Amino acid sequence: MEPDHSLTDTVTLTFGSGGESESPETAEIPRQLGHVTLVEQVGEGGMGVVWRGRDEFLKRDVAVKLFRHLRLARDPELRRQFIDGARAAAVIKHANVVSIYHADELSEVIYIVMEYVDGCTLQDVLAEGGALEPPLATLVTGKVLGALTAIHDAQVIHRDLKPANVLFDRKGELLVSDFGLSYQRESPRTGDAPVLGTPPYMAPETFDGEGSFQSDVYAVGIMYYELLTGARPFRAESVVDYHTQHQNAPIPGGPIDRLGLSDDMREVIIRATNKKKIFRYKSAAHMLKALTDAHTGLLKDHALDLRLRDLVRGVGRSGSGDGTTDHVTESPAATYFDLLSQRADAKRKRKEQDSGELQ
Repeated sequence: MEPDHSLTDTVTLTFGSGGESESPETAEIPRQLGHVTLVEQVGEGGMGVVWRGRDEFLKRDVAVKLFRHLRLARDPELRRQFIDGARAAAVIKHANVVSIYHADELSEVIYIVMEYVDGCTLQDVLAEGGALEPPLATLVTGKVLGALTAIHDAQVIHRDLKPANVLFDRKGELLVSDFGLSYQRESPRTGDAPVLGTPPYMAPETFDGEGSFQSDVYAVGIMYYELLTGARPFRAESVVDYHTQHQNAPIPGGPIDRLGLSDDMREVIIRATNKKKIFRYKSAAHMLKALTDAHTGLLKDHALDLRLRDLVRGVGRSGSGDGTTDHVTESPAATYFDLLSQRADAKRKRKEQDSGELQ
């Protein structure tokens, strides 16, 4: 894809400044970041915005995530931790881990350049089809844990594991993505470290700025529960409420009981999501072993793997999966981020139509 010379030279980004009571700030970012051209914004979340970029030197598309918290760049210690974590994650080479190409800071905005994945997310799979059959849920969890084992072996804590950060390419291959919040295990944490992560999947201690291999394990346990039941165990309206639930409320057992899971499978979920990290699996490798022991042969079942690939390759072709009637037509060249943009456009057009009917 050739660069669009009609694009403006800069883009304006709005960022949270690090405190809930503080007003948002804006920053002008050059559209050209070295030899990467920002082409279009394709995603947005609590921690940042994602752009599709074009590496003109290597002639390939890339994903560029720009982080919302200017404080990360203004605080030398937080900036150092971010860069150290990105460097450590960049050396990880695993078939199920998205590659990191570059990380830097510009105009007080920290950004990371990653492999551009052509496909969908695990969140899309859940939104479109709901809970997975237990064997498929277990296979997906095993693949995530395999990737996370490579990450932990590199002494990196991911810190933001969730379905939206588990990608599938167009061949149906699973990849763990988004190392924007990761850091090296031995990196010292500042006492006033901001709460970073996605509250529905955060271990109790991470709300106080603490992270560990066990907090990653907790997030995978929450994801496993969601894959099996089609719903997160906790829902709340604020970060404080999520913290309270993760810290005090038991994982709802009813949805799991109705599935008739084996005692070994239930034990994996219970131990992974224990409130006290000392009682959780020590790392992804330990949880993966427990999952493998509980399901001998399942994680290497070729026929089951083909079923999973067929499932994810069909995501996005029948609608948005969020309960609306938006229909997205997937062209042969469409990418995951293209589909995101199409869905956003469809929702915006529907809102405009609804607004027009009310006038």
